[in-house]
Amino acid sequence: IPLECQQGTTQAKMDPYFPFGKAVERYVKSYAAMAISYNDSVMTLDLLERKNKHDNGFCHWPRVAWVKPDGTFQPAHTNFTSCANPQAVG
Repeated sequence: IPLECQQGTTQAKMDPYFPFGKAVERYVKSYAAMAISYNDSVMTLDLLERKNKHDNGFCHWPRVAWVKPDGTFQPAHTNFTSCANPQAVG
């Protein structure tokens, strides 16, 4: 492995091309490009690191999407967490 990769300088050089501030926008555009829709589902995002927050990211669906016997679609409720640090490189 090149020394440059081991020291994180590659991430630092690429950081201007993938800024944290564009992360949610890119996420939404990527899903739209793959024709993924939410059909009135609710997604709660808790992405930033903060004091007393557990240090593991996870996602869970307290309510999954489903179709009632009468054909009525029931949208999902989804929760995503992460421990992102906007000041970090990469």
